[in-house]
Order: sequence, then C-alpha cells, then structure tokens
Amino acid sequence: MRGDINFCKTKINEFLELEEEKIKKLGLKNPIDYFKIFKFSDLINKEDYQNDKYKGFATQSHEDAMPLAKFIYFVLWSEDVPYNKYSLKGLKDNAYNINYYGKTYGSETINTYASLFGEFSKEETEYKAKNLPKIKDLKFNTNSQLCKIDIFLDKCFTIGNFMLLPKDIKFDNQTLNQIKGMSKKYSDFADLFYCDLFNSNLYKKLQITAKDFCKNNFLENYFNIEGEKYTPKKVFLHDKYRKERFTKEFILDYVTSATKIIKKRSDKICMILEENMKKI
Repeated sequence: MRGDINFCKTKINEFLELEEEKIKKLGLKNPIDYFKIFKFSDLINKEDYQNDKYKGFATQSHEDAMPLAKFIYFVLWSEDVPYNKYSLKGLKDNAYNINYYGKTYGSETINTYASLFGEFSKEETEYKAKNLPKIKDLKFNTNSQLCKIDIFLDKCFTIGNFMLLPKDIKFDNQTLNQIKGMSKKYSDFADLFYCDLFNSNLYKKLQITAKDFCKNNFLENYFNIEGEKYTPKKVFLHDKYRKERFTKEFILDYVTSATKIIKKRSDKICMILEENMKKI
C-alpha cells in the first residue's frame, strides 16, 4: 500500500541509491548515516533535486514536512514496525497521514533560527550567518564564530532536529505544535516549551509522562534524569536574552548548545532507523 511501512522503507532506500555518489564522496560506510548531515532544505532550494527522480521525496513546503521526512518518521515511530519500543500510539497505516488536518501527528522542528534570528537571505542556495539581519551588525571576533552559526543553520534542517507532536488533542483550539511555534513566549526555545508542558496542566490532557515523552522523542538533552524521574530543564540563556536581547555570548551559546544536541539526536535516530529498516 502506498505509504505503509514497506513502502516507506523502499522509498528511503531508493533515495539513498539516488544519492550514492554523494555518499561515496563523503566516505560514509553506512548509507543511513547520510541523514545525519543531509539538509532537507536542499530539496526545496537546490537544482539537483528539481527533477522527476526526486519528485516523490520533495514538496515546496516546510523542511520537516517533506515526504522523505515522513517516510523516516514512519519507520522510526510507527506502530507497524514490529517490536518498536519507540512507537507513538496511533501512528500506523500510512505515512502520508502525518500533518494532515485532523490526523494524529504533525511534524515539528525542535530548534530553529527563524523566531530568534529573523528572516534569512539566500546566497547560492546556502543559508549564511553573515546575511541574517538581526546579527549581521554584531562584531564577531573571528570567522570561526560566524562559522558556528553557519553550522547550526545547516544542522537545523537535518533529521536530528525534527520530531512529531500529537495534533489530535487541542488546547484552546491550538495544537501543541501551534502553541510552541506561534507563541512569542517560547521564540523557538524548545526547552522552555518542555518545561511549561510538564509543569502545567497541559501534560495531563496529553496523557503522557515526561519520561515517555522524553524517551520516545530522543530528548534526553532537555531533561534531568534521576532514575525513573524525568524533569525538563532549561538549556539556553533565556534570562540573558530577555535582558540584553542579542549578544555574542547568547548567540554563540545557543547555536553551540543546539548543534551539539542535534548531533547527538542524529546519531541516535540513524542508529534506530537502521535497526527498524531491517525489521520485517
């Protein structure tokens, strides 16, 4: 069936075969590891992907909503994967159901630059820190500091920065994704959102524990873990941001911390993806 678990596995392998030359040039022994660095923004912006071979993997939409991303989500989290301890309740039958109105789950970008750093400019289809309006006037000490921001801007479009949030439960007519993404309170600070989620009545309606939410979504870097107790923690310099807005210290702390988290999460996602691809 179009969109079922076997279809998704086939499409992921098909995409990796199309990218075989790039994977070889990168020296990757395991093709699945390509997803640690592949930028889903390329599916929108690079001419390499504007042809019929890639038509089934890309749409002119958000990076985390690409069909390719949905195939990966489904293999990671579907109840249709045998003995999948990370499965999300109700995610089954068809990957294309993800993001549809009224369906169970919607895609979510965990850490983004948009709310914090403002509109981006494109330069040869690459996102460059020096072009970001809100920070271009800051005097960074070295090119390596700007490079850290560029690395984050690349990483934030990779699979390690994507997850799913339930969308069939609403709070004041808003899904969790809308609460996080549209609220000025969070400004894409995922850690603040998780703290609020599990220190309010929201999680009771969500009917999931902090432990399960953390483990299912590979969010260990956002939680203090003591035995069976999982408590969301603040990761970024929120107080400094509120008081001084954009400073070099805040920006470099944010992008450095977020990049490390995305890398760790990418490693885990690719390991689980590889395991689930082998399951019948």
